[in-house]
Amino acid sequence: MSRGARSATFVDESNEALTIVRANLEKCNLKGEVARENAIAFLQHCGKYDVIILDPPYESKLMDVVLSKIIQFDILSESGIIICETNIETAIAPLNAPYFVGRVYKYGKVKLTVCGKSTN
Repeated sequence: MSRGARSATFVDESNEALTIVRANLEKCNLKGEVARENAIAFLQHCGKYDVIILDPPYESKLMDVVLSKIIQFDILSESGIIICETNIETAIAPLNAPYFVGRVYKYGKVKLTVCGKSTN
């Protein structure tokens, strides 16, 4: 949002996490939607996004589940990207077209994998 996004939605089940998100938004003078909901349930009704950032707890093994639901519900806009934050050892499984796994960036013990959706 600080880089020009028109809107952002933050989803978490934790009241504590969402309290921090709200405080950070207020501190930065930004507005964003904050949803206290299970991420999988949220994906069933959320609409389309140009950028999706996924950062589930590393031990939860939720990354593949969430990615499969994003594809199933087709919530990524054409030419959109998904940024997946995982620990350095976690690999993102190949995705079915038009979705793809793209570049990987490593930062210490953290890995960011950029996935996307090709235009037809």
